[in-house]
Amino acid sequence: MQFRRVVALTGPFLPLVSFLARLPAAMGPIGSLLLVNAHSGIATAGLVSGALALGQAGGGPVIGRLADRRGQRRVVLAASAVNGTALTALVLAVQGGWPPLAQAALALAAGLSVPQIGPLTRSRLVPLAQGDPKLTGAALSFDGTVDETSFVTGPALVGLLAVLDPAAALLVAAALVVVFGTAFALHPTAPRPVRAAAPGPRPRLVSVALALLFAGMALQGLVFGAIQTGVTELTEKLGAPEAAGLVYGLMGVPSALVGLLMTALPPRLDIRAQLRLATAVQFALALALLAVAGLTSLAVTVAALGLTVAPTIIAMFALVERTAPAARLGEAMTVLGSAIILGTSGGAMLAGWPGRRATARRSPRRSPAPGPRRRWRCSPRPAAGTARPPRPPLRRSSCDRLPRGLEQRGRARGRPGRAHRAPSRRRAPAAGRGAGRDLRGEPRAARTRPGAAPARPVVRGHARAGHR
Repeated sequence: MQFRRVVALTGPFLPLVSFLARLPAAMGPIGSLLLVNAHSGIATAGLVSGALALGQAGGGPVIGRLADRRGQRRVVLAASAVNGTALTALVLAVQGGWPPLAQAALALAAGLSVPQIGPLTRSRLVPLAQGDPKLTGAALSFDGTVDETSFVTGPALVGLLAVLDPAAALLVAAALVVVFGTAFALHPTAPRPVRAAAPGPRPRLVSVALALLFAGMALQGLVFGAIQTGVTELTEKLGAPEAAGLVYGLMGVPSALVGLLMTALPPRLDIRAQLRLATAVQFALALALLAVAGLTSLAVTVAALGLTVAPTIIAMFALVERTAPAARLGEAMTVLGSAIILGTSGGAMLAGWPGRRATARRSPRRSPAPGPRRRWRCSPRPAAGTARPPRPPLRRSSCDRLPRGLEQRGRARGRPGRAHRAPSRRRAPAAGRGAGRDLRGEPRAARTRPGAAPARPVVRGHARAGHR
């Protein structure tokens, strides 16, 4: 049976150690997303999570090249120690309220130092198979199943730990990478540094086939990142934000089952036909996410998508083994692993931006806070039966100005343009002739309504405005 032959290549200890050492790479993006979202919101969370994933994408090929040249043992030991320290510092920075750029810088350092356990494990299995195509394909399928299981089990573990504390997920990830990354580096199957037998240029890694596989794996990661952010946003709206990791982890159960079936049973389809079929089915199931409205329908749809994940990723890694040169196989595997991580970060960022704008559009406008209203420069009219308080002579306001036409007419007749100015020096009217009368010559008391406030005395310059 192919499964027993694959386990006999490395022994049962290496698959277990490599599985536990891969969990921190899967726990980091969604763990940082939940932690930062709980302290700073979804926008900063998407920035930090994307920076961590971008660091993984950029540091993967560098780790793979160093491991091919200087050996996996020293490189993985150093990377595990640095990665555990960076994750711990990120937790302290988020809880300490550091600026978003500082948190993103620590997340970038944590991503750059990921030890790349999955690609380096596959680069170990290919030489151990000794050129047997069936055994090589079965070994890659089994390792792809382990890799995919860890990739979707990590978020589920984050969801379980987030119930206690969102920071616990990243702290557990730091402990796992230090302990089991060290055990993976010290395993007897670790290859020695690759030295060129003859002087000359190294075989070329870049090719059209590898570029197409890189693009396909990046698009697969784009789906992962969009689903991670979408599940986080939807579970928060439904009132269960701690269930985000659990819902996303449901993708791992059917994916692991399909991967194990592919390892145990002989292949019935060509690897290219398998990739086309899995991609078409995944596209059809992804459209169903647009109709999700509840937690149950979301969990069922995400679990159904897991049926297509393992066949897609296993087919792509198998094609990389056929196209990449043997001397640079570890670097080629890390390049493909970086593609999926790069796509995941891009999906998380792109899915978080429209979700943030939609939330801002749906949020109601804030009503003014209760309290004293704004004080205007024009004081209101006094209540009935009360006298108007005297106005300071030097305190002028634009509310006291007459309309422009009336002011110009008043100036033309020698009258002031403002109500608080001193009256003109013209002769005051004689008693009984104009005192207490309006322009019509009627007494003011006759025009006063019962119960109304007493009229103010007529001030020169305002008689025409009062008449209007």
